[in-house]
Amino acid sequence: MTGSHQHGADGTKRRGRALPVTAAAVLGVVSLASLAAGGLALAKANGDDGYVGLGDADYRSGHAAVVSDPYDWSKAKPFLFGGAKDVRIRVVPGSGGGPAFVGLVRPADLRAYLSGAGYTTGHKNTGDGVTFTQHPGRPSAAPPVAASVWTARATGAGPLTLRFDAAGQRGDRVLVAMNADGSPNVAGRVETAATEPSLPWIGAGLLAGGVVLLAGSAAAVTVARRRGARPATAPSTEAA
Repeated sequence: MTGSHQHGADGTKRRGRALPVTAAAVLGVVSLASLAAGGLALAKANGDDGYVGLGDADYRSGHAAVVSDPYDWSKAKPFLFGGAKDVRIRVVPGSGGGPAFVGLVRPADLRAYLSGAGYTTGHKNTGDGVTFTQHPGRPSAAPPVAASVWTARATGAGPLTLRFDAAGQRGDRVLVAMNADGSPNVAGRVETAATEPSLPWIGAGLLAGGVVLLAGSAAAVTVARRRGARPATAPSTEAA
């Protein structure tokens, strides 16, 4: 009879330890994830003048322009939460070319500007690399520097940097890379990045939350140890 009571007491003790041990494990994992995300957020906020990379790609076309899919920059999210403020697009033209051009334009204005000129659309990288769609047409387009359709633009020899306020580009925009004279055979590399003003606060909040959760995990481990060390209550031997 005593053995049965002892077995029941041991089982109760193990169940009493199981809940805080499980809680400690869950809190520990979540706290480490929060600390890692917070550290990453602060690292990105303090590096590269606060710009967070959004992606980069090489492009090449025998047509007059390489264009992106339409995108609303006012909705860009560089890091999980919040929204982008300043956007920076760097274009490094291929070697051997003349002055280059990069600009943002509304889709309808782009169609009117190209007006039958051939171009290439680069689609968003979904993990298998950027894919391209060819749109045949005239070999050359009107020089982009002479057009008034652009909502943001940069032109010149060598690497170009296009900067703009994300909120100021509300609505769909198409990124366009061309030769400054509208001639065919466009090639280069594009790199996009944006700032997130709340990123330092997000990082600090994630770090603080991670510390709190880690403390909760340590407290749960302490509870489990105390329950494990508590002596079992001796079974009663009194007759009924």
